[in-house]
Amino acid sequence: MKINSYSFSELIETTLDGEWGEGEARTGYEACYIIRGTDFSKLNRFDYELPIRWIKQSAIDRKKLSYGDLVLETAGGTSTQSTGRSVLIGKSFIGTHKNKPVLCSSFARHLRINKNVVNPTFLFYLMQSLYKAGYMGVFNIQHTGISRFQFTTFKNKTKLSIPSLVIQKKIAAVLSAYDDLIENNNRRIAILEKMAEELYCEWFVRLRFPGHEKTKIVKGVPEGWDVKRIGDIIRFEKGKNPVALFDEISEETDIYLNVDAIENRYYKYAQKLKSISCKEDETLMLMDGARSSVVFNGKKGIVSSTFAVIRTDAQNRPMLHEYFKANLEAMVSNNTGSAIPHANKEFIIRMCIKLPLNNDLIKKFNEQYQTIFSQLRNLQHKKSILTISRDRLLSHLMSGKIDLGKMDIKFPASMMEDAACA
Repeated sequence: MKINSYSFSELIETTLDGEWGEGEARTGYEACYIIRGTDFSKLNRFDYELPIRWIKQSAIDRKKLSYGDLVLETAGGTSTQSTGRSVLIGKSFIGTHKNKPVLCSSFARHLRINKNVVNPTFLFYLMQSLYKAGYMGVFNIQHTGISRFQFTTFKNKTKLSIPSLVIQKKIAAVLSAYDDLIENNNRRIAILEKMAEELYCEWFVRLRFPGHEKTKIVKGVPEGWDVKRIGDIIRFEKGKNPVALFDEISEETDIYLNVDAIENRYYKYAQKLKSISCKEDETLMLMDGARSSVVFNGKKGIVSSTFAVIRTDAQNRPMLHEYFKANLEAMVSNNTGSAIPHANKEFIIRMCIKLPLNNDLIKKFNEQYQTIFSQLRNLQHKKSILTISRDRLLSHLMSGKIDLGKMDIKFPASMMEDAACA
């Protein structure tokens, strides 16, 4: 297999920094979708809403993203998650965002690829392998808790071994087939999450729970229910920074639950001793950073310092998880901090929730919720297996351990345009 060496700068035609613009309409500005690093993992979810900002028309003309572009995160990392992540702008994404221009944020860079030398999908996967190997972290500098990526140094210093375009497209096709399956699982997961949200809203917001027709409502509260302060039924237990992180699990370690582990299944392992642990049916809330107050389904593991576990009685966990999701906007609007936002625990514990005093009603809700939740967990497990398999293939394909030169590769639907040229 013929291999050529290129500097990263030779693989891109142009690179531009991002925009953040204004929060409301202004003369000479146009509403645009903006992609931030925090949006990368959910970019192709049909139900995911990107932030809208108003950008100068002159900047839009130069910086509008197109099919085949890459977006590189250049700021916003933490001590446990380096910058240098990237995302590919696919055809389906462009197709679902036709109504407004799409740009990347000021904490990212827009990369337009030199397609005469490298296939954009192949380059995206190559950059994923560099990130997973820790190479991108070499170019991080950190001040005041926020990591920044030294793009100019990376661009000029990085030399990459690139096979022929035919081989590139075959490698991209194999990995894209996995990602298409993962994305199909993501769509099904999103539908189940919506079903869980709707179940909660029907019972606890619209108050159309079983037997509601015969229940008297007094000042907005059903008879036999009570209004509780959140602080009376939960407590926050914040995670800790680990002494060390490990690449392999052992009897003394467990999965370290940071955002990358929860959302992307990129696992590191921390020691169990003197750590804060989480169970699968508990809720994790992000306490620090741009997404402070966002909640996630828990996972058995060691809680990172950016998360807190919501401790409450087991029977209340499903209901409270959906309560926090339903009230996210109120919590976010009361986050504290200017440079780095933080979840406002004092505000959250003063929030109120309507609870039935009849435990049978809560049990009925949990039974219906568990039916949805078990399907969701099953799909997440399948997604995890696919992700692990893809990542193993990624390292083997990029290192040349698997030679696709003489193999007849079937291109997935997402790459049929490339198949015609292969």
